[in-house]
Amino acid sequence: MEQITYRTKGNANNVGDKQFGAGKFKVVPVGKRFAVEPLQAETAPPTVWPFPVVKAEQLSAPVPAWPWPKAEQFAQPVAKAARVVREERNGAKRPIKGVCAELWAHYDTLAQATIEAVKAHVEANPHLNLTNAKLEFYAWRKFNAPLPA
Repeated sequence: MEQITYRTKGNANNVGDKQFGAGKFKVVPVGKRFAVEPLQAETAPPTVWPFPVVKAEQLSAPVPAWPWPKAEQFAQPVAKAARVVREERNGAKRPIKGVCAELWAHYDTLAQATIEAVKAHVEANPHLNLTNAKLEFYAWRKFNAPLPA
């Protein structure tokens, strides 16, 4: 007898539900298609508990009384990390760590900070991105701008 196959697993499930009833079949892949087979009635051996039954009186350690201690009683208080407050001037915040902070530290050392100096610094350090360096330069310049009178 030739086996009928279906293009999708969903189609095979629909046919299996109609032919055998829900849960009484399995969908088997056949190449790129799917077939339906009925489940074989398996005779499972009776389940037997493999361990001997021990009564509470036979235990050497006493059984703790209910209610058992709650987890909160054992929990250690965790200290929260101190939050670092970033310096803010003229609506710009100074970065604390990372490449941006590295760029700002370099801009602080420049006597005459210009965009040409930024481009030269990026060319000398290949791990830096020119666009990011320019954006950070303008943010640094805004941060260090004199306050309006």
